[in-house]
Amino acid sequence: MMMSVTRADVFEDGMTAFEEGEYTKAVELWSSLAEQGDVQSQIRLGIMYARGNGVQRDGKEAQKWFQKAADLGSAEGEYNLGVLCENARSYDMPADFEAAMMWYRKAAEKGHIEAQYSLGVNYFRGVGVPQDNLMSYAWMNLAASQGHTHAENRRDLIASIFTSEELARANELAAELLANYGHKGK
Repeated sequence: MMMSVTRADVFEDGMTAFEEGEYTKAVELWSSLAEQGDVQSQIRLGIMYARGNGVQRDGKEAQKWFQKAADLGSAEGEYNLGVLCENARSYDMPADFEAAMMWYRKAAEKGHIEAQYSLGVNYFRGVGVPQDNLMSYAWMNLAASQGHTHAENRRDLIASIFTSEELARANELAAELLANYGHKGK
């Protein structure tokens, strides 16, 4: 009796190899799946290139794999592109904060909690967008409402500087974001 090997089996074999520190084997397993359009393998491969696990650390190669996943509608791929654009200098690539915010927003609008938090942080700092405490509060609130503890702390800190009118407006904006983008999953 011949057993068939599924994509899920190969992906899980890659996860096992990764968890055991056999990064080269994980890259080999995920590469074949990624080439066939498997989104999770594309993301994992992108992470491997971003970190230099089992391969030479390479921002452009990581970007390629995250882009492929994003092109297939993956919020995780979009989020990772945002991270890569924001931290591109560590890969000897030019940082692109506006692109980072675009990718974070795409992922955040699909319910990606870390992307929602990243939007809140960057609105607070004015990175890639004009500084906006109301938007920062609203995105932080959205992430916090879905269990992100850092977002909850930062949201509360921002709230402490608002007037009662600003807080009311921030809560209205937060309610709109929650209605549109909340609790969709990662």
